[in-house]
Amino acid sequence: MNQYEMKQRAYQSNLKSRALQVLLYLIDRSNKEQTCFPAVPTIGKELHISISTVKRAMKELVDACLLYTSPSPRD
Repeated sequence: MNQYEMKQRAYQSNLKSRALQVLLYLIDRSNKEQTCFPAVPTIGKELHISISTVKRAMKELVDACLLYTSPSPRD
């Protein structure tokens, strides 16, 4: 699935606006393998939202099977 198709799927979803905003941010920064690794504080800073809002949005995306996360190297 390419970025255009991923965005179409995102817009057709029933996501809350902040979750949609975070998903589109991640899609825009993904590579050919559809992966990206921005830090939560970076996402919050660039989208002008709080870290807790980013975390809630990411949880919503994981719950909707639109995002898969991997543990931080520090975990």
